[in-house]
Amino acid sequence: MEKIPEIVAARHGFKLLIAKVILGALAACVAMLLMRVFNTGEILVAFFIGAVPGIAERSPKKLAAGALLGIVGYVAGANVGKFTARMTAGVPLGHWAVVGAFVGITVGITRHPGQSFSSRAVGIASGIVLGLVFGISGDIGGFLTVPASSRLGLDLFLYLREVSLVCAGVFINLAAALASMLAIALSRRAQRAAATVESPVA
Repeated sequence: MEKIPEIVAARHGFKLLIAKVILGALAACVAMLLMRVFNTGEILVAFFIGAVPGIAERSPKKLAAGALLGIVGYVAGANVGKFTARMTAGVPLGHWAVVGAFVGITVGITRHPGQSFSSRAVGIASGIVLGLVFGISGDIGGFLTVPASSRLGLDLFLYLREVSLVCAGVFINLAAALASMLAIALSRRAQRAAATVESPVA
């Protein structure tokens, strides 16, 4: 009987993961469309990507915090990108990885019922690490767009740039979802352990 709630929770977590991945891709696409209409920068993509965890979990608090963290991460990532560009033939590697790390912080913005502080801390830490690692997917396009723009023309350059931004939206939110699932799993494990200790011995 105890396994039933665990299965339900696992299914819910998996559904949230799928929702965040899909919404991450849609967020990047919508942001790119707005970029073209209003001639704005990629920071708009970071804003939309950061808002996805809050949208998926229907948490206004996490939505606002995530959008803000996406912007802050983009600004910080720009500085990292400038530094790495000096060593990578002008390619700003690490820009979206930093955005992913900041968006990963959203894992600990809201507290689930019965969730301990330690599990939230682990969630934040894993969100930062996974966001950093998975966010590199958004930077990989940079290695492709530089030669493409110089050899194969502007059209392919724009195409590869868009693929790069969609990958950032998908994988950054995948990282946040995995970190959130890990935090909840650790919290439930701690609750089960506490319940076992407190239960009377027959």
